[in-house]
Amino acid sequence: MQSHEEITPIISAQLENDLPSYDSGKPTPEDLSLHSHEAELATQLMGAWHGLILPNAEDVSVGAPNCQRCETLPRPMTDAGRLILRFPHTFTLGKVLKYLVECNWKHRHQGGLVEITVGAGELPNLIAPLVEIMSGPEQRDLRAVYHFGDDLPQTSDFFEVESFPHFVNEARAAWLIEVLRAQSIYSVFQPIVRVPQSGAAPEIFGYECLMRGLHNGQTVAPDTMIKMARGADLIFQLDLAGRRTALIGAGKHGIKEKVFINLAQLDLRSLALSAFDREHGG
Repeated sequence: MQSHEEITPIISAQLENDLPSYDSGKPTPEDLSLHSHEAELATQLMGAWHGLILPNAEDVSVGAPNCQRCETLPRPMTDAGRLILRFPHTFTLGKVLKYLVECNWKHRHQGGLVEITVGAGELPNLIAPLVEIMSGPEQRDLRAVYHFGDDLPQTSDFFEVESFPHFVNEARAAWLIEVLRAQSIYSVFQPIVRVPQSGAAPEIFGYECLMRGLHNGQTVAPDTMIKMARGADLIFQLDLAGRRTALIGAGKHGIKEKVFINLAQLDLRSLALSAFDREHGG
């Protein structure tokens, strides 16, 4: 066993010829399936990390989550509904009403409240001009809530009222919600190698799990997903999906070395790691 002094600092590199790397590219339906032995183990580990055991892996969260908001996926704002806005300033209200009339958006207003009828898939066409005609402070003072369907709002809807900028982020995150709901998150594995100072051949120390997404047949970079997730309060769900697919992928590829997973939420528990190590002979 070589001492610490005999080994140069760990080098992270993609070695094309001498060392194996695991990059599944765009995942197949089998890759995305969570009904395997590895998926069952990963699901149990995820449950252990968050203090619950999930009964299946058909969604980011099932059963009785500890946090209903952070462990479930919101409904994407792609269906028809009504956007309800609360304006604290009459100047901003006037600008928005002028735009709605000029662009023939069906709406009604009373006092500082405006209700806009939105068809399926029309929300992006509505909010983009609203962002342009209002200043940053005006948007931050404005309150918004989206109500699906034509029925009357319920008491629970009022707890979903949020600032307009946050609402815009959530509306624009519809594609990310689709990616998470379709379980179209996967991992590629980059070897981390160490090179002995003696000149011996490099050896694999472990693998870094690199998260990727798949949307409309195109690969989505992790930075794109993380930025969108942070703005729309989906970082917990994305983080959970990334950890789950990393564990599943490591099991699928038969990786015996150490696995390094990038975490956005630092709530890792040794129980989950030790269970994974025992299962894979680590």
